[in-house]
Amino acid sequence: TRSCPTPPVNEIQTRDTSRQAALLNLSTTEIGIHVSKARRRELALIIVTLAMALLSRLMREPCLAPGVTLPVVTGTGCYTDLAAMWDGRGLSEHLIPYLQPFPDPVTGVLTTVEYPVLSGLVLWLLSLPADSLAGFVSIVTAFMGLCAALIAVILHRSVGTLAWVWALAPALIFYLGYNVDALPTLVSV
Repeated sequence: TRSCPTPPVNEIQTRDTSRQAALLNLSTTEIGIHVSKARRRELALIIVTLAMALLSRLMREPCLAPGVTLPVVTGTGCYTDLAAMWDGRGLSEHLIPYLQPFPDPVTGVLTTVEYPVLSGLVLWLLSLPADSLAGFVSIVTAFMGLCAALIAVILHRSVGTLAWVWALAPALIFYLGYNVDALPTLVSV
């Protein structure tokens, strides 16, 4: 019989350890268990920022009940540019901004959305699935929350833990349901 040369013990241990490490890494990556610390921090930032968007929407809940009139919508904590866009700029009728002007409800002068073109088109797209002011505010706030979460991730990748200053800013609670300024902010970060 022929005998195979036996490699030294250290070489076997090194080979086995490398194989085990490769298998461990492969199996944890395949099932999604392995997540780096940086990714966990980013996930935490995303969750906190989306929670701020939820708080923004909940803050406006009493103001958006069916039958609530515009004076209540302009009350403390209730005001949102989105109400003016929905009721006064044709988004409730799903008119295309800049292409389908309509009479202003107060002055009668033909008007359209006065936001910049990208913001106006995003507002119009977000208004399409909505059938009420409350639905419109919910959709826009959710979208702005996603934009704010992406901003948090970008900030985390560029300035590290200082991104928490953004994610925990009380102003997010007010502004994510106020207008669409998180979109141009995202584009500029």
